[in-house]
Amino acid sequence: MRGTGQPSHLLTHSGIGLLAIEAAALQSVTAISLDLDQQATDAAAANAAAAARCGALRGSVETLCTDALRLGTAGEAVGGRRRGR
Repeated sequence: MRGTGQPSHLLTHSGIGLLAIEAAALQSVTAISLDLDQQATDAAAANAAAAARCGALRGSVETLCTDALRLGTAGEAVGGRRRGR
């Protein structure tokens, strides 16, 4: 969160999105869940959508199927192909 010393974006490599969902449940951040596997990315998106539907998120979760080692910086990930929840 800008101005508070806390990040506004968090990148995680978390398979089905649990780390990103937990982060967005606890803080008003945009948590981005990364995975190389499209099925894991789809599962993360579905889990994030379910958490959002039940009102469990203070922040948001986005998913991205990519190789985290190729991203470089968080800014590059933010510009990539993401699915928001």
